[in-house]
Amino acid sequence: MIKICICCDRSIKDGEQYTEVDKMSPSAAGATLYQHTKPCRPVPVQTTQVSLRH
Repeated sequence: MIKICICCDRSIKDGEQYTEVDKMSPSAAGATLYQHTKPCRPVPVQTTQVSLRH
């Protein structure tokens, strides 16, 4: 099973330390999310819309 960090969106490799975060949902089954234990760089978030090229 591949574990993806919810902060940096990169895979967690064998031997790396990580924390499991349980996300509960009232309308569906919950999920287990993973995050690196060491601080990682968050993924940049796009704040403006890119115009489509035709």
